[in-house]
Amino acid sequence: MTTPPPHDTLVIRILVGLCVVACLLAVATQAYFLVKEVGGLFFG
Repeated sequence: MTTPPPHDTLVIRILVGLCVVACLLAVATQAYFLVKEVGGLFFG
């Protein structure tokens, strides 16, 4: 296997990083609304 040029690895890392950030944001948003709804049920 030939190692890819550094530029390609950088692009791949950036893409992977963006995907991870997007996933974390989605999970955090879902958790926030879930906590908000549950909190509204208990403390509303």
